[in-house]
Amino acid sequence: MKTSGKIYGRKTNSTTAAAFVRQRRIVLAYLAIIYEFQGFDSVKKVLRYTFIFLLVSTSICLAQRANKGNSGAVTTALNFADSIRIVLENTRNVDATVIGGSFFSAWSGFGLDQQQTIQRQTALMKKKKFPLRPHMVDYFGALPNAVSTEHAEGSKIDGFLKVAAKVIELEKPDKARSFFNSSKVFFQAHALHFEKSSRVYARDDEYSFDYIEPAPVIAWDDTTNIPVQESTPQDNPYDDIAPSSDSVYQDAQPEGYDQMPGWVNPTPVPNQEGAVIRFSRITLGLVTRYDSVFLKNTKGIYSLRDNVFVGEGGTFDWSPAGLSPDSVIATFSTYFFTASKNELKADMVKLNYIGRTPGPVAGSFEYKSQARKDSVDSTYPRFKSFQSNIAIQGIGDANVQYRGGFSLVGKKISSASVSGEKSRIDVYHNGEKKFEATSPEFFFTDSTIAANKTHINIIHGNDSIVHKTVRMKYFFGNDSTQRLYLQKDKGDMRHTPYSSSFFNVDFAADVVQWDLYSDSLNVLSDGGRNTVPVIIESTDFYDPEDFRLLKGDGFSFHPLALFANYGLKNRTREYYLGDLVASTKRNYAELRKAAEFLSQKGMIEYDPKSDKVKLKKKTTNFYLAQKGEIDYDNL
Repeated sequence: MKTSGKIYGRKTNSTTAAAFVRQRRIVLAYLAIIYEFQGFDSVKKVLRYTFIFLLVSTSICLAQRANKGNSGAVTTALNFADSIRIVLENTRNVDATVIGGSFFSAWSGFGLDQQQTIQRQTALMKKKKFPLRPHMVDYFGALPNAVSTEHAEGSKIDGFLKVAAKVIELEKPDKARSFFNSSKVFFQAHALHFEKSSRVYARDDEYSFDYIEPAPVIAWDDTTNIPVQESTPQDNPYDDIAPSSDSVYQDAQPEGYDQMPGWVNPTPVPNQEGAVIRFSRITLGLVTRYDSVFLKNTKGIYSLRDNVFVGEGGTFDWSPAGLSPDSVIATFSTYFFTASKNELKADMVKLNYIGRTPGPVAGSFEYKSQARKDSVDSTYPRFKSFQSNIAIQGIGDANVQYRGGFSLVGKKISSASVSGEKSRIDVYHNGEKKFEATSPEFFFTDSTIAANKTHINIIHGNDSIVHKTVRMKYFFGNDSTQRLYLQKDKGDMRHTPYSSSFFNVDFAADVVQWDLYSDSLNVLSDGGRNTVPVIIESTDFYDPEDFRLLKGDGFSFHPLALFANYGLKNRTREYYLGDLVASTKRNYAELRKAAEFLSQKGMIEYDPKSDKVKLKKKTTNFYLAQKGEIDYDNL
């Protein structure tokens, strides 16, 4: 017997009840999601009203007349995006509420497979007890940013979800939080870092998400996996006697100014693991309130765990310092930096300054964004050559020859180098060399060359006037000005005298002035309003009181006697401090202090970098005069 299909005179069909049952199950399932997020107490009222809603829906569905075929049921199922939106709205946090609405709006933009993946990842995060805020809020924030803001291709979203699955499964919550937040920022602003004070934008890029598995731990006591290579007759290492073209037995080639010297120890590149973004090409835009600079045409890997970018290649210009971007360019090799810091360093770059350097010069690079007035050029970027062997162009005028290091601090040029070795200038007048100067750092302007620590050698025919450490300033110009101004050191060498080999004398001076057009020097002593004599002593001069004072304070020996005696005994004026240590069995630190003391008194020349000692003739004469073995002057 067939049923009439009517209940209380209303038409229905057998699918209506089944559809309603499915609808009720869906609603209850998503209520379970809300329950998991918010706890049982907070969902009691929702359950209460939902059951009322279900009862009403039951009445509506059973009473609804099918006007078109068999599709008479009214479905009001609560979907996944709706449930997430409700959960985030109930946090009463503005950011979470906005993200909930954005996620709901973007949900239809995901493919079915992507939607299912998101639901599985959400369930796993709840199972692993990831906090709703900020972890899951950032996760749900990254997804709509990828669809609605980044307009990412489906393959890139698939890549992100694939990496997210690895992070959720393998990472601890604190590491996962960094991944979710960094991904949200990247999809929102297409930036590696985005704050009001500083930003690192990715421009002209091609990228993909990836997960780098940690390197396997090597057990050094486990030899079971080490392959054993069987020896064969042709494995004899002595069969091929001739070295290859890259053999270490070949003569070493001299290091050039465009290469990294072997003594440079660059900072190791950090090991990257976990979630990353791989950029096959990218231009990095570092933006602050004061600067907008770009590292162009580079590539690298950005860690979403540690916010560290490890890159290779690219170019950086000096436009922040007010120089033309076409005239000064640094080309990078390998480098890395933390995106949240307003700085970029590289241990190895090659700088080309058109009209200054003879070509690309190898050195170190540094950039920082610092507060300054809008009208003031930045003192960054900065570059410093490794070596001090570069023939720099455009230094001084035609009368100046320079060879040394090259440093660029903003737009200011100096001779500083990473090695710290001294640079040298030779100054001529009418084709005749007038003086030589060496210093770890000369400062160059359009009309002066200056240095705070200068070894000066004024040419006097076949002789010279020498001082180990003075402050120097040389003036030159279009009006044929050539003036040398020397001033005593502010440090330990301030009492050291000048030595003249022509007159065979030492003399103390606070200031020496010389117009290179003149045949005489002005030697001055600064005594304020008092009259202060200039002290001039013959190199053969001896005063027993001076010898006593050269004993110094705190030494267990007489420094001059010890150093002079070793030189006379070994018939040499030059030796290394280590030789003296080995011969006398004395403490190295004490002998080093003694060498510095004698150097300050002008009795020896001591290079603390090489530990080389050079005795002056006056030193041995002083010692021999004290012993009564030679005649001496006492006037």
